[in-house]
Amino acid sequence: MRLLAVYATLLASTLVLTNAEQAKAQDSAVDRARALGQKAGTEFEQGHWEEARSLYHQARDLYPAPTLGVREARCLVKLGRLVEAKLIYERVEALPVDAANADPATFKRAQAEAKQELTAVEQRLPYLTVRAEGGARVALTLDGVAIPNATIGMERQIDPGLHSVACTIDDKPIEPIAVTLADSDHRSVVAKLATATTALATTSQPSPA
Repeated sequence: MRLLAVYATLLASTLVLTNAEQAKAQDSAVDRARALGQKAGTEFEQGHWEEARSLYHQARDLYPAPTLGVREARCLVKLGRLVEAKLIYERVEALPVDAANADPATFKRAQAEAKQELTAVEQRLPYLTVRAEGGARVALTLDGVAIPNATIGMERQIDPGLHSVACTIDDKPIEPIAVTLADSDHRSVVAKLATATTALATTSQPSPA
């Protein structure tokens, strides 16, 4: 009985110490995230969008507060990386926020901002459709990244700006094409295998009202 009592005491002491260490580690992570966030804010005010984005991202890795997510997404918007910004806004909206959080009122306000700003980003996003014609074996890339065959011909969200489409059809390379998309554009790129020469054609579609 005495041994059991000693064991129970030791176990209770261990649990108390473990919980205290975990709380201390969490507090340390929050403090480091706050320091990174403050440094990121200075970079943002100076117009250093990528530096600020990187710091906010590091802060979010330590403590995924909605406020940090919204600020990182804003940096991405400034950089024209709307697809990434959209994903972060969606993750911020999905974060659980309750009384256990450090500042639930601030966190909920950040989520409301994320929802509003997400709508604005979605309205700006261009769409691009990439297809290929004239052969049996097709390999397409967009900005150097392979397009899965199952998604060829499907409209995809893409950042505004300059993009490059390359293709091989029946193992024959097609001359790459540069296509520039403005906000809310809907564009198509068609890779075609000609008899003597190879060509890529682009078409524009009117943006939805």
